Amino acid sequence: MSKEKNGQHKYIVFTLAGTEYAVEKTSSSDAYDDFLADLPPAECRWAVYSLAYEGTDGAQQTKRVLIQWTPNEAPGNQRVLFASTADMFHRQFTGIAFEAVQYDDVACKTVLEKAKSSA
Repeated sequence: MSKEKNGQHKYIVFTLAGTEYAVEKTSSSDAYDDFLADLPPAECRWAVYSLAYEGTDGAQQTKRVLIQWTPNEAPGNQRVLFASTADMFHRQFTGIAFEAVQYDDVACKTVLEKAKSSA
């Protein structure tokens, strides 16, 4: 996986500040483990990740992935709030979108499979 051209961020993590989305973290790190480390184990977040991979034809492809991170360990009221604001976030996003409740759901291999199957 590599950075997008023109110095854009590899990923952005969002949180809710009241009822508004706020950028919590941006990163240009190519290390997927850095991205996973920025998803707190017991708090909900939204994340947009720029996934670069080799397509079935051998060509390099990039897809933006929107992850609704709602871990099982997060407080119930926070999970409900993130779920209730999902439509607003999805309307502003183009790319692959899915919900993840555990780290296995956002493992690099899992996200890559979702990206390739949406081609």
